[in-house]
Amino acid sequence: MIKNVPFRFQKGWSGPEPLQFPLLEVPDGIGLSRLVSPRIGNSHNIDAPTYPEDGSAYNEMVSEVIEVRTTVFRDKWPSDFLAKHHPRPGFDPERIPGPLQYIADLREDELDAKAAAESVVGDHALDVPLGCMKWLLNNGLRKKIKRYDSKGHDEFLGSDIHVTENLSDMLKRTMEKIFAAKYYFGAARIEEFLDVPGGIFTSSFMGCPCHPTYPAGHAGAAGSASALDDEFYLDTYLRREIFDSVYHRSMYRTFGAFHYAEDNLAGMKLAGMMEPKWLN
Repeated sequence: MIKNVPFRFQKGWSGPEPLQFPLLEVPDGIGLSRLVSPRIGNSHNIDAPTYPEDGSAYNEMVSEVIEVRTTVFRDKWPSDFLAKHHPRPGFDPERIPGPLQYIADLREDELDAKAAAESVVGDHALDVPLGCMKWLLNNGLRKKIKRYDSKGHDEFLGSDIHVTENLSDMLKRTMEKIFAAKYYFGAARIEEFLDVPGGIFTSSFMGCPCHPTYPAGHAGAAGSASALDDEFYLDTYLRREIFDSVYHRSMYRTFGAFHYAEDNLAGMKLAGMMEPKWLN
């Protein structure tokens, strides 16, 4: 399975020479390619991904995605996969956290791996952050907003509008970091490495997007819910519900064979979701 030369992302690129990473400048011919949001590379201090030349470690990572995708095809819930990569002891991989039930209409009593995989195809980048905010507000936590006016009137602008603005700002900053890191590391999509049509292997007929796999943008977008800690007085229970919703939603990209687990965890890290306060 291991190739003899370093193998890097090229999907969507149609230039005369292969892309070289990290990108130090936007290459000629970029306007005629299908690349998504190319950026000058910047690692933003995250660890390098596992590459094909890393041998058995990469083979194990590829095998894991194939196993998860096969499990989904068989209408089984990949519990072992979800439990393996979660940082908190005692995590229940078959419990759908409250915010995610609210966002994706997933139910604990009818775990549907195919529906979970399909739920991240074509979703909006703010779905998880906004869904978590709405879940907090609809569970009577309006007065736990840090900017709430103690005089007693309904501070609609503070609780609904300003919080939304800060979620969007967190999303913007996170995604700029993620795309710079993508074009720094240039890690290839699994469909490229396996040389299989993405429309057959993934949960989207279009296959994987035309930007590098590491770190995962969906995970960073979901992880932008970390800004809610600056807006609400969150206790351990609420942080766990938000974190687990972000984690599930991120790992569903592996359910759909779009990302390796390490892609998802790196995206969450760049969004600030791997800080100790979120891991208790």
